[in-house]
Amino acid sequence: MLKVSTTSTIQLKRVTYSVPSRLIGGTVRVHLYDKTLEIYCHDEHTLSLERVHTQSCRRGHQIDYRHIIGSLMKKPRAFRGCQWRDQMLPSDDYRQIWQYVDTHLTMDEASFYMVRLLNVANKSEREDAVGRFVLDGIRIGRLPTLFDCEDRFLKDESWADSPKVEQHRLSSYQQILEGVK
Repeated sequence: MLKVSTTSTIQLKRVTYSVPSRLIGGTVRVHLYDKTLEIYCHDEHTLSLERVHTQSCRRGHQIDYRHIIGSLMKKPRAFRGCQWRDQMLPSDDYRQIWQYVDTHLTMDEASFYMVRLLNVANKSEREDAVGRFVLDGIRIGRLPTLFDCEDRFLKDESWADSPKVEQHRLSSYQQILEGVK
């Protein structure tokens, strides 16, 4: 049994693994296999993680940004100093984006931009497309704004597909009321 820390992580065999934030403060049971960790909470399978093997006395990390993005949204400046920052970035696209914003924006702006961008990727469930969109903008010399990213990937399209409904006339109620008298 392992206790989930306030940083949404567990420690196992010198490796730090992130878990969903809903498990913070709780205990989990871990079944350890050669390539995976199977995590159970209250006897219910909750999560499968890729196992990390470390060399001798070194520490390792397996951090999924989706597990800690909620905490980072509250304190985006923490991104810059986070010891798992590089492991948290989901792909090379996001590492390139971080390098760009880190050199072209202020420290606070760069951290804020990356955290909000990761949040867009998480909420939209289109991580690769968000990364490509931003990198394409960088390549043409224009870093997309966070509003551009949110508008493109988080736009609520459910209204576009809904049928048009015409409001009936209120005078029809008057006719009903007059008929009751």
